[in-house]
Amino acid sequence: YYGVRDDEEVTEADRGRPIFQSSLCQAWEVAAERATQLDVRVCRLRAGIVLGRSGGALPQLARSAALRVALVLGSGTQWISWIHIDDLVRLIARCVDDETWSGAFNATAPEPVRQEQFARALAGRFGRALMLRLPDRTLRSMLGEMAQLLVDGQRVVPFKALNRGFRFDYPTLDAALAALFPKADHAQLRDAAEILYDPVCPVCNLEMRRYCREAQRRGLPWRFTDAAASSTLLACGIDSDTARRRVYVVDSNGRMVSGLDALAHIWSTLPGWRWLARVVRLPIASRLANLAYDLMLAPLIWRWSTWRRARGVKAEPLMRS
Repeated sequence: YYGVRDDEEVTEADRGRPIFQSSLCQAWEVAAERATQLDVRVCRLRAGIVLGRSGGALPQLARSAALRVALVLGSGTQWISWIHIDDLVRLIARCVDDETWSGAFNATAPEPVRQEQFARALAGRFGRALMLRLPDRTLRSMLGEMAQLLVDGQRVVPFKALNRGFRFDYPTLDAALAALFPKADHAQLRDAAEILYDPVCPVCNLEMRRYCREAQRRGLPWRFTDAAASSTLLACGIDSDTARRRVYVVDSNGRMVSGLDALAHIWSTLPGWRWLARVVRLPIASRLANLAYDLMLAPLIWRWSTWRRARGVKAEPLMRS
């Protein structure tokens, strides 16, 4: 609605701009306002990027984040105005129920963030992330005018909702992402955990068999599952090919980590492997180990697994401790 505004803080009192996307939204609102001629109360919600795991933009963004890539679009300094889906539903309900509410309302969280901060925070829910930047010029040449949605941000604040006493359950991005993508807790791995991996991959299968025996020996209720069949990853919008590229650990509370961080969680729980977890978690060793895993080891194993799958190699029976 508000058009390209750079760093300007925008409230409901601000008007749109004479560009296509803004003009289209203004036309929608004019059409909606016609209902007031019939004595119908009208609330016009101007929603930011809605964060929910079952649809919208977040599952698409989570695909690169699950690979521990922080995808920075353009300069990364553009503002993203977002809202957790639960807060959006509560805001809609308030508009329906409260007869004193009418007119335009910004359906955005109180604390918008810059795009690079958003990308890093999202990828960080899956572990340490590498930064990949897509230049502004590349995006505009690929998407044309649609690129404005990605590279030209808006710093929108919900002034009217806050002024009328509405309380957001998720006012900050960290709180919203923590609820949507909770991290695995080491303490919870001892109680129950689901280990997600590619059973066609011979390296993964050999490794997981070893961990399965260790878990059985110590009475740990771990489950070993094909990552492509995981409802947790499907709920994040992660397709089967993307899911099989990494190892994931999901604890008993549904919190998840992936890649080398997931392996470190497993190692830290098994007495004979704790030394390895401590080594890869050292500050310098951690960065080097993650680079080696993300850029060399994981892609190499994935190509081997893809080659085996193309030749009809079947997955061995999934293991359960």
